[in-house]
Amino acid sequence: LETARRYAPAALLAAGRDRVSAVVDLRGAAVAPSGRARVLTATGNPGAVERSARQAGFAPVELAAYRDHHWWTVDEALREVARAGDATLLLTRKDAVRWPLSPEQGRVAVLDVEWEWVAGGERLERHVFEGA
Repeated sequence: LETARRYAPAALLAAGRDRVSAVVDLRGAAVAPSGRARVLTATGNPGAVERSARQAGFAPVELAAYRDHHWWTVDEALREVARAGDATLLLTRKDAVRWPLSPEQGRVAVLDVEWEWVAGGERLERHVFEGA
């Protein structure tokens, strides 16, 4: 922020990040994040999903990235479950709505991620929403 402030001293600056808020199974029950994981994602930033899996507590983490907004077929999903083996197959909340298998078919978990401000966010929100 200090570097940006030198170039734009009058700008209202803030910084934020994604934070894993929960890991749940396909039914919504809490999952303890540990051990091997295969991250299966069809998002625009697969590296961020992989980092989130590590932050949650999974290790080692393997990444399987598909094009953004991909809809898995049943055959693709079954292959991914087989590739995961004894690892947890991790999906983002966005990807989970496109997952074609039932909760009984494989060890699948969902990463829930939230946005949090780390600096200046409250002031920025007041400025945007309240004009203050």
